[in-house]
Amino acid sequence: MIRLLIMRHGEAAMTIPDAARELTAKGIQQVQQQANQLCLEGMIPSHIFVSPLKRAQQSAELMAQVLCPTVEVTTINSLKPNDSPAAVLTALDKQVEQDNREWDTGCLLLVSHLPLVAVLTSLLIEGHQRRSLTFMTADVIALETEVIAAGCCDLLKQFRV
Repeated sequence: MIRLLIMRHGEAAMTIPDAARELTAKGIQQVQQQANQLCLEGMIPSHIFVSPLKRAQQSAELMAQVLCPTVEVTTINSLKPNDSPAAVLTALDKQVEQDNREWDTGCLLLVSHLPLVAVLTSLLIEGHQRRSLTFMTADVIALETEVIAAGCCDLLKQFRV
């Protein structure tokens, strides 16, 4: 079974351009608390996939520092806020092929943004793209599945700080 953790980045400053927005002090604290919470639950990712935007990159780095400093962190361009959930699934498939490995066990962490995290989660659990779960900053949804595909994931838990 695969555990898939889908995370919204921590609170970010309201600056322009959007891609350069950085985590606030509160956002850094949120992400560190979330990492500690996941650690207590034994949810340590073997790989982190992250959006190219600054606030997500910072969140992923903080998660890695607390959970597993040696974890591989990969930037995926299709994890930006308004990207398609289907593009995310394609990118993950491509990553599996590129790395020449199967992720049939373990734990993966995706760090991204609204609305993508909500739409992607709905697609994976319910098979449609209507947002049914809410994501506050630094929230993580834990899913479990045999295969990462639409409608194939079970909701394990939502972590909120």
